[in-house]
Amino acid sequence: MSPRAKQQLYHSLAQLLRAGVTFPRALEKLSTTARGPARQTVARIRSHLDRGYTVAEACAAAHLGSTEAAVLAAVERAGSLDRGLEELARHFGALASARGRVLAKLAYPVFVLVLGVLLLNLPLIVRQDATAYLYATLPVLAAMVAAALALVVVCKFLAALASFDPLVDAFVRALPLIGGMQRAFAMSRFCLAYELQLNAGINVFDALQSASSASRSGMVRSAVARVLPEVRAGSQVGPLLAESSAIDPEVAQGIVVGEESGSLGSELRQLAATQSERAYGRLDALAEWLPRLVYVAVLLYVGASIVRVYRDYLDQLQPLLEGL
Repeated sequence: MSPRAKQQLYHSLAQLLRAGVTFPRALEKLSTTARGPARQTVARIRSHLDRGYTVAEACAAAHLGSTEAAVLAAVERAGSLDRGLEELARHFGALASARGRVLAKLAYPVFVLVLGVLLLNLPLIVRQDATAYLYATLPVLAAMVAAALALVVVCKFLAALASFDPLVDAFVRALPLIGGMQRAFAMSRFCLAYELQLNAGINVFDALQSASSASRSGMVRSAVARVLPEVRAGSQVGPLLAESSAIDPEVAQGIVVGEESGSLGSELRQLAATQSERAYGRLDALAEWLPRLVYVAVLLYVGASIVRVYRDYLDQLQPLLEGL
């Protein structure tokens, strides 16, 4: 499903749950109005629920995505499915809006790039060599499409690896524009899941493990795994997490303050909201700057191609000039 379709589905489910409708009944109601991939997804979730799956397991089996599965597993256990679904709706709504802005702003640089490739080889048409023109332009256009598809595949592959591998996660966090957004989203999911688990009366050990899984961050998973033995021995969570570079210092400080003041739930709720706003702000920045960077790259490519064409043309004229 597209991010926009996911936003609508999760928002509708959250609203129905808040109205007192059970999850299976909510899916039944949506199955009559959903269309396309959304309708197929609802049918798959209902099928898995009928087999005895939990909500999180059914959503994972329906191939909704690893992020959704991790978040829903945490909030379902805490009895707060509606809040988790609303957070997912907001997340995918922001992704859909950002993707729309990126695609709209990429239209012009992509047009310039394609036009440049077509015009740079126009002399071949003038010389009535259409076959050579096609051989000169089609491979370049195909290579551009292949490069764009490869970039998407690599980004998805890195995102999947980063959710489990601390080294890959650290690499992604070091990337300009993307790294800060990745960290903020991970912290937001961690704080949200941790707060929901604790408020549901789940012990701190299981709550931490569930929150680390919901974070979708290999670094956070590793940091939590390292501190769990000391937490079991009676140490407080906040000071231990503060020693790890995986945890935002603001988050670690908030947990320390919450543990000392007895208001950990409210602190985590505020931290989740703050980190979420930070992540969406950086997502907006990415949507603003990515098309600009692509446009600069296109101009450099077209400019270099023009220089190369004229240099080749002058090289061909040089013997003629020397013979005069």
